[in-house]
Formats: sequence, C-alpha cells, structure tokens
Amino acid sequence: MSRGEWESAIESDQLPAIDVEQLKPAQRASELIMLQLRLAGGVELSAIERLSGVDSMNHFRATLERLAKLKLIILSDNSFCLTDKGIEIADTISAEFL
Repeated sequence: MSRGEWESAIESDQLPAIDVEQLKPAQRASELIMLQLRLAGGVELSAIERLSGVDSMNHFRATLERLAKLKLIILSDNSFCLTDKGIEIADTISAEFL
C-alpha cells in the first residue's frame, strides 16, 4: 500500500490494511494475554473475557495453576501478574498461552 492509498483510507474512515486477520475467540484471548502480560498491573481476566468472549480463567486454568505453582505468576480471582522469576522468562510464559 502506497502512502497515498494509506492516507485515502484514513480520510475515508477505512482501515488502511492490505490483509486483516480474523481471530477466533480463543486466539484473541491468547493474543490479549500476551499483550497484557508485561504490564505492571498484569492481566485482568475479566477484560480478556469482555474483549474475546472467552472465560479465560476456565480456558487457561491448567496453565495458570501450573505457572502459579512454579511461582512464575501471582494468580488472584480476576487477574495474574508475573513474579520477578517470571519476568526473567516472560517470552516462554507468553508462549504457554498460544
């Protein structure tokens, strides 16, 4: 897409993209977790459910419980965040949600 095509798309309120990937709900949930994982506040599971339609706590329960048992995340009722130990291997943890 040329700069002119991009600008025209923006001016006409269209998405300036050549290819748009349509994610299934579980894929969207995984992507959202990967994006929020490194945030200071961690991952808010209710936000993941609201944005993807997936009950993340149930869908990822085994993974979340295993990571918590390994002390890589701190898991609460509605969120989780990386521990200092988890931050060191954040990319590996992120891949667990794919």
